[in-house]
Amino acid sequence: MNRIIRGINFIYVLLLLLVLVFVNLQFKDAGVVLSEEVKRNAMLSVDIMDHQVNEWIVENEKVLFTASDYIKANLTDSELILEMLEDKLDKHDLFSSMYYGTMDNKLISTSSFIPPSNFDLRETPWYEEAAKAEHIVITDPFLNAIKNSWIVTIAVPVYDDFGHLKGVVAGDIMLERLKSVLDDSEKFGQSVTYLLSAKGEKMFGIDSFEQSQDTLGLMKNWYDTREDRVKSYGMLEEQVGKVKGYFHYHEFTDLGWILMSFSPINNYSDSLTRLQFFSLMLSAAIIGTFVILIFILRTVITKPLFEFEQQVENIDLERETNQQIVLSSNQALGKLSSKINIMLQKFFEQVNALNDDRDELMALNEELEATYSQLVATEQEVTRQKQNFEALFRNAQDAIVMFDQDHQVLEINESFEKLFGYNINEIVGMDLDVILSDGVYRREAETLTKKVFGGEMVRFESVRYGKNKTPHHVSIQGVPMTHQGVMIGGYGVYADISERKRREANLAYISTHDDLTTLYNRAYFEKKITELKKAEHLPLGIIMMDVNGLKLINDAFGHRAGDHLLNEIAMQVKDICNHGEIIARMGGDEFSVLVTNSTHEMLEHLTDEILTRCNQIKVDEVSISVSLGHAQLVTLNDSIADVFKTAEDYLNKRKLTEGPSVRGKAIYTIVNTLHEKNKREEQHSMRVSELSYELGKALKLSDREVNELKTIGLLHDVGKIAIDEKILNKEGRLTAEEYSEMQKHPEIGYRILSAVNEMSEIAEHVLAHHESFDGKGYPKGLKGEEIPYLARIITVVDAFDAMTSDRTYRKAMTYEEAYVELRRVSGIQFDPNIVETFIEYLENIRKKLN
Repeated sequence: MNRIIRGINFIYVLLLLLVLVFVNLQFKDAGVVLSEEVKRNAMLSVDIMDHQVNEWIVENEKVLFTASDYIKANLTDSELILEMLEDKLDKHDLFSSMYYGTMDNKLISTSSFIPPSNFDLRETPWYEEAAKAEHIVITDPFLNAIKNSWIVTIAVPVYDDFGHLKGVVAGDIMLERLKSVLDDSEKFGQSVTYLLSAKGEKMFGIDSFEQSQDTLGLMKNWYDTREDRVKSYGMLEEQVGKVKGYFHYHEFTDLGWILMSFSPINNYSDSLTRLQFFSLMLSAAIIGTFVILIFILRTVITKPLFEFEQQVENIDLERETNQQIVLSSNQALGKLSSKINIMLQKFFEQVNALNDDRDELMALNEELEATYSQLVATEQEVTRQKQNFEALFRNAQDAIVMFDQDHQVLEINESFEKLFGYNINEIVGMDLDVILSDGVYRREAETLTKKVFGGEMVRFESVRYGKNKTPHHVSIQGVPMTHQGVMIGGYGVYADISERKRREANLAYISTHDDLTTLYNRAYFEKKITELKKAEHLPLGIIMMDVNGLKLINDAFGHRAGDHLLNEIAMQVKDICNHGEIIARMGGDEFSVLVTNSTHEMLEHLTDEILTRCNQIKVDEVSISVSLGHAQLVTLNDSIADVFKTAEDYLNKRKLTEGPSVRGKAIYTIVNTLHEKNKREEQHSMRVSELSYELGKALKLSDREVNELKTIGLLHDVGKIAIDEKILNKEGRLTAEEYSEMQKHPEIGYRILSAVNEMSEIAEHVLAHHESFDGKGYPKGLKGEEIPYLARIITVVDAFDAMTSDRTYRKAMTYEEAYVELRRVSGIQFDPNIVETFIEYLENIRKKLN
């Protein structure tokens, strides 16, 4: 029991010490707070003075601005201007004088000052600075005439309604009046304040405590030696003599003035003194309280406890089972002794009960051990799942961000960093919607966030922005995270679908556009007609266009030239139809234009413009042409198919009259183009044409056949227009590949000539003019009589002219050598009857010439 009492006393003493230490610490914290308050009060004093100076400047500027506006309205009335200046001077005691100087050196002043005859007010600093700056200016301070007061001049230029300078209005202000303003700002006891000009001259000072030292010199030295010379505002803890305090400085950047102030610390220390006294009194009260408590404890608790301890020691439970503790009922421990006696009575009852419960407790213990093992296993499983989750979070290919209940970022995985470019240190604690969305998608993102915090799992596709505001098409999953029914945050999962979106956009574009011309395609055009078949768009105009001779251009110059032609036509049509019309390529050489709210005149104008532009297009000097037709869908009851048919019929009528002649001209243009590229081919074609004509007469053919032979001879090599010029003009024999390319010219010539109906028969002969009599020629391998007769004639003449003409790889044969060669392959390459008739004809001609 003695140990308990000593322990209680020890606890009381320890508690007393803790309370005293706490009070002392609180005093120190309060001292720190008060010290900070001292600094703030000192800074507040200078802030008030700074505010007063700025207010003083603003008030003066307002006076000058109103004066400027008045003068602008009364430029020619000097008396009114003087009355206004005197009125301003009466109402605003800040100014010592006010005056207005005009462009012609006239001075209107409220003072009695009369300028000398040679005085030019336009050269005064206040006039020159205001006129040059074109706005209000404040001049550098200067001493007045008797050198006992600083003056500053505020000046404003005056302009007329056309912006021409008419003069300058100004006012002189004695800075002593600013001192009276700053005197009112001394709110916190004694201090020293100086206002210096831009040159460092003292304009005035406020000194409310006396010191033998040069306070101004000290303050200038502190200002010149401050560490941070960049700042125009600051505070230093310094000392004047034995007085500690705070030195403040403030630079008025626009004016060049410097405001300096020194405030002693003891101006603000009354609160600290009161706090010290209060702390001492509180400590004394606490000590007295603890002494009284210890005395009460000894009387009420300690003495009864000793008596109680003595009786408890006398109890022997093994010897007697009915022992009792006897204490006076009015003592503090009387009730406790009664309770203990009841406990003693029940003790043996509980012992027996404990023996009975021992087996049950053992069983319960075994059950608890099993439960504990299960809890350990469960904890291990939870730990494993947590590790698995963290591994999934870190290594997931999708970008994942975890956020708290305020939607602020807690953690991100590596995929998030790669997708959006942020690392965790850059965005932790920031709102996820602010990071990833801009003004366009912000509201959408915030709506999704509300759904997630409402317990809803969100799936969405949208655009989110990376670190450099790079847009990313992403699929978004928002997963809420709750604990015991309380929302504690969630996860955002972002999968980059930019490539898929690009493919979808490309597919959407491809599905509606022609890949060659980038115009709309037939499916889109027909869909738009159906969509636009509404009253507000009627009448709907449809223009249909065919390119005449596209196949001819493809055959003659290749599909690349044909594609270039289609693109050129598409560009011209887009340039003409640039007012919302829908233009589509409907097929190989077919185009259509859809015009809403059309008129017949409008369709005629567009048709004529397209026709004019497109007919000027040429492919290798070959002019092309287009045929157009148009129709209108006037009412909602009109059939779209009927409108198309009407436009197509109109087009076909024009095509019948325009197409053939154009294609015929094109073929001859192609022949001329070939001959211009290769003069040898021109001469060869002319000779073959003449010889074929003569041989036809020798074979006694009809006039129609003879004339046709002449044309075939001229056109038989037209297919060479599509053969590379390097092959046509090559010096030396052709390689196998080059010869194979050259063998294509009969087929090309056939396709070119087939484009004109009246040349279809000629095309058949041109196709066969390199077939051999034995069936080993090209391109079809025709044999004997299968070869058209006129083609067999052309074959012989073509070969003879080739043999008797100079080539880059050999000299021309003589006629006799050519006869031998013709007869050698007669029946193999050539028709024998034609060969003999041709040789006989040539010999007869030679005899006549000799």
